[in-house]
Amino acid sequence: MKKNLVTIFAVLTCVLTLKAQQLPIYSQFFFNDYVINPAATGLGDASVVQLGFRNQWTGFAGAPKTLSVGGYARLAKQGMGIGGMLFRDDTGGALSQTGVLINYSYHLKIDQDNILAMGLSGAINQYAYDGSQISNVQNDAALQSSAKQITPDLNFGLIYQWDNKLRVGIAANQLLEARLSTLDTYDQLNVGVNRLARHYHATMSYKADINRNLQIEPYALVRSTFINPSQFEAGARIINNKSFMAGLGYRHKDAAMLMIGAYMKDFYFSYNYDLTLSEIMRYSSGSHEIMLGYRFRSNKRRPVGFR
Repeated sequence: MKKNLVTIFAVLTCVLTLKAQQLPIYSQFFFNDYVINPAATGLGDASVVQLGFRNQWTGFAGAPKTLSVGGYARLAKQGMGIGGMLFRDDTGGALSQTGVLINYSYHLKIDQDNILAMGLSGAINQYAYDGSQISNVQNDAALQSSAKQITPDLNFGLIYQWDNKLRVGIAANQLLEARLSTLDTYDQLNVGVNRLARHYHATMSYKADINRNLQIEPYALVRSTFINPSQFEAGARIINNKSFMAGLGYRHKDAAMLMIGAYMKDFYFSYNYDLTLSEIMRYSSGSHEIMLGYRFRSNKRRPVGFR
């Protein structure tokens, strides 16, 4: 039984004390970068609504699965953006997170080509523990029970954009660093306090014209808590005439990524496959991520492609 408890709370600790992800991972973060950085809300060339699903570590029992629906409205005349997201994140086995984000951003136009965007996001998250998802704990009434806790939070971000080509952003997530005191009840081994930690994201991307019909966009993303080692991600995608895109990426010590997508009129679709490179590759065939979206053009005569 003690061995079972150690296993259970090793998982809890991984999820809730930064030895693994507290926030959902999005390999196609350039489509929903407003989730990472609220300053990106409405900063593109159209208003957007989209549906996403990520199946992480396929074949691994209790692996994370994330379902989301969200988008934003671009209020060009007011220099603002508003948006949000509903999501469900099964972070693994007995743990899950359901939440809603409400975003606001203000776009300060420095001149014709330079914009400084500032964004704030309010979040309400429900963290849940379901002991029925854990086996071999029949003699532990506490571990077989369930618990839920609703926690508010805030996110803040800044983005500098030049000529709709260069984007450099920084963001801080989970600013309130809330304590999940309800889950402390299950910490019979005194593993540690279940507390959300502040996460920091730095992003950079640049669209370069190869010719009249082709663009290449290299990008980079750094995730950090300043507690554990930072995670670095980089890649590049090619956009063909704003109708097709394909790319490759790498997440340090985690995965190699392949992405493809198509844009048809105002609809777009993208798929991402993560080839797992960590020790989990022994048990998983990789991760899959799908995005479906629709863009509302402000100018019907101007085509809108991939951001």
